[in-house]
Amino acid sequence: MGEKMLYGIGLVIIVFLFFISIFGLLSILVAYIIDSFSQQDNFYLQKSNDLLIKNIMSFFFPFFGIIFIFGIFLFASGNGITFLIAVTTVGLATSGWLFTNYISSRNSIRQHTVTVLTQLRMSTEFMKNANKLQPLLEKGKTIDLEYYDSLSSSENTEKDAIRYILNYLEFVSAGIRHGDLDEKLVRAAQRGMFIGAYGMCKPYILELNIKNKTTFEHLIAIVDRWKY
Repeated sequence: MGEKMLYGIGLVIIVFLFFISIFGLLSILVAYIIDSFSQQDNFYLQKSNDLLIKNIMSFFFPFFGIIFIFGIFLFASGNGITFLIAVTTVGLATSGWLFTNYISSRNSIRQHTVTVLTQLRMSTEFMKNANKLQPLLEKGKTIDLEYYDSLSSSENTEKDAIRYILNYLEFVSAGIRHGDLDEKLVRAAQRGMFIGAYGMCKPYILELNIKNKTTFEHLIAIVDRWKY
């Protein structure tokens, strides 16, 4: 009796390891395929961990359901109790791991986004430069490269403000496109600033981008995505 029990436990462990390997490899493979085709506009340069885990879950749960139903069928026919136990154990363990990691990754990205936005918004340097650009925005001023270069030494603070704010917007845009910042949260909090600053400086931004395609490339992509 003892030998049979040990044999059964050993068999369950072997089947457990086998199925968790199969589930893991197939889930990662299908997630990669889904990831390759889900964003055909190539907006995201690197997907965040929560999106990758979400893709894995979208495959794992249906696949687990099919295997589980098959296990029940075997059990009902008088066979496959070990198989059903192994599948159930693997499925529940993997489901818990995926869900926990998805929530953890999602919360981590959101917390990081809130921290970045709060730190920059509370920065005296940021507020100083934003306040310098506000009068130009209210007057409907359009800034192009010629205007930017024509600013005299006495107007260097305005020049610095333009460069500072645009660099900030580019930094945040790059963070979103690389999956480090939460797009929905940034859009809800700062869409107006992105659209307003870009609209005012559009000629200047595009002139620089023509000379060097990497200059403000992320800001341009964000505004194109958010403008409607």
